[in-house]
Amino acid sequence: MSDSGKMSAVSAMSEVSAANKTSAASENIADRPADDLPDGLPGRESSVIPGRFGDPLTVEHARFSQFFDCSYFRDEPVFLLLHGWGSDENDMALFFSEYLNFPADYVSLRAPMQIPDFIGNTWFHECVPSGEDLDRDAYAAARAIDKWVVKNTEIIGSGRKIIPLGFSQGGTLAISLLRIAPERYFAAASLSGFKAPGIVAEASPSDSRLSAMKKPVFYGYGNSDNVISPDILRETGQWIELNAAADVHEYSMVHEICSKECSDLRSWFRSIL
Repeated sequence: MSDSGKMSAVSAMSEVSAANKTSAASENIADRPADDLPDGLPGRESSVIPGRFGDPLTVEHARFSQFFDCSYFRDEPVFLLLHGWGSDENDMALFFSEYLNFPADYVSLRAPMQIPDFIGNTWFHECVPSGEDLDRDAYAAARAIDKWVVKNTEIIGSGRKIIPLGFSQGGTLAISLLRIAPERYFAAASLSGFKAPGIVAEASPSDSRLSAMKKPVFYGYGNSDNVISPDILRETGQWIELNAAADVHEYSMVHEICSKECSDLRSWFRSIL
């Protein structure tokens, strides 16, 4: 999907220099600044997407909201949009501008890995990794996103509040960004995201800081999700309630976004901004 007819001059490309850190640091990294973290935590080989779970990634494609450079909202928060499996930056841009319809700037990022024999991209080495694989992939993707944000601070606007908003894999990463750099992000919204379990300690280096900060987090999921186990989604909601200023909603839906969730999300935005 694309709303390019209404959104002229809204795509941008940016390259993040690879730091070539391809293995996890052996020391405890819990107290290290986000900018000093390793770029990846490589684990086992994937049988779906070429490479290893946790390989370092680079974000190269971003789409900005219309008139971003001369926006009326330059003193307001900016939303960092993150899509799910088999999608791209245009889907979340369309969702935000047409369905969520909230008056704010956004930048929508494209996941760097393309799915073989399929038109679409992914942040992870399979649709819904689990266990240690999820820890490693969520960390590497969140690290790549965070590095893109740092590199493009002047474009985004220094000092602006940044709010990650993602669906599915993107919802996982909205949470993961808080788990590696909680000071950088004002809040987060996760739509049908699934929390990395924390088996690999290095994959969530800032959990203790995040828990103390109690960042605002919106979380919505379907009780009949046909992609992710509703039990995993409920566990994610419980973790968010323990570690954030949580607004958790369960909806009668599958793996999707419903109109009631959009309405609740708009109300949450207004309550925190």
